[in-house]
Formats: sequence, C-alpha cells, structure tokens
Amino acid sequence: MNLDLVAFVEKLLEFLDSKNYIAILLVLAFSVLVNLPKITEYYLSHKKRRLDSLIKLKDLDELDNRLKSHIKSEIEVEVFRLTHNVRISAVLLGGLLSLKERVGSQVSFAHILRCSCLVPDLSKVNEPNFQIKIHKLDYAYVVYNTVFGLLIFFVGFFLLTYSLAMLHSAPNFQSLFVSCLMLLVGFGMLTQTTPVYSTRIINKQLSENQLDLDEKSL
Repeated sequence: MNLDLVAFVEKLLEFLDSKNYIAILLVLAFSVLVNLPKITEYYLSHKKRRLDSLIKLKDLDELDNRLKSHIKSEIEVEVFRLTHNVRISAVLLGGLLSLKERVGSQVSFAHILRCSCLVPDLSKVNEPNFQIKIHKLDYAYVVYNTVFGLLIFFVGFFLLTYSLAMLHSAPNFQSLFVSCLMLLVGFGMLTQTTPVYSTRIINKQLSENQLDLDEKSL
C-alpha cells in the first residue's frame, strides 16, 4: 500500500512537472463536477443550520426585545436568501418588498431580484414619482460587458465549432477547452448586464402605474 502511494505521488509530480496545465485544469474541473452534488448539499445544509440557530435564539426569554427584533430581521433576510439565493440587507429587503407592491404582477419578481444587484436606494420607494436611479458607471459597465461579452462568446463559438470539426482528423483538446472557457466567460459577462435592463423595465412600469393613477384621479 505504501509503495502504491509513493508511486502515485511520483506520477503526480511527473504530471505537474510536464507543465500540461490544460490537462490539470480539466482534471480539476471534472473533479469539481463529480463532487458538485455533495458540495451543493453541504452548502445548503450550512445555510439552513444558521436559520435554525436564529429561530432558536429568537425564542430565548432572556434576550432584550431590541435584540429579538434584530434577530427577527436576520431571520427574514435568511429566509429570503434560502428562497432566492440572494444575500441582501434587511433595509434593502424591505425596499424590495415595497417595490414589488408598487409594480404589482405586471413585473416578474426575477426583475426585482436582478435589480437588487445594483443595491439601489429604495428609501423613497413610496413617493408617487419614484424612479430607481441608474448611475453612469452602471451604464458603462453594461456597454463594456455587452461588447466584449458578445465578442468573446462568438469567438469561442467559432473556435468550438472548428475544434469539433477537426476532432476526428487532428484533435486539439487544448483548443476545445479554451473555446468552452471562452463561451462560459462571454455568457457570464452578458448575464452581468441584466440588472440594468431589469431596472429599466421596473422604472417603466412605475411610470405607467403612476400615469394610470393620475388619470383615475382626474
């Protein structure tokens, strides 16, 4: 058994010395993929344990009422995170729920979740002409991710198509790996643009709802 372990370590060191980093990354990626269900299960169980602990703490009679109120807010935040897999503050949670009441069923809650990524100022959400402010830096971020995200995605797509076409005659697994990586990076950059688009949809609905209220009041 010891000899087998030594031989395994020697082969591993030889493999690392070969500087075949693409193959090493493939092995690591495959290992993560195989163990993903267990990793996800552990992560979810860890989050649920925190919620259970908060619920038990809230029921302690010895705690100050102000502390109990704080724990209750933390429980609401934790329930929201378990439900939507989004971590936000208690203040932002209250603003998002008020925002949902204002836009109603016309706007999907998914848009509100994406909007929360911008950490908007919702302190005046109940004012009649309220609009979520989108900063110039956010627009610049969208332009950058859209342009380069599309570029990287399409280059990765054409490279993947070429690599698959050459798979039987002259296989190049490094090119195949790089093309898949480019597709993932490009797609990831494009998804980063959705919070601004969702915020614009919400602002449009807020304006329409306010216009309807003004017309009804006439």
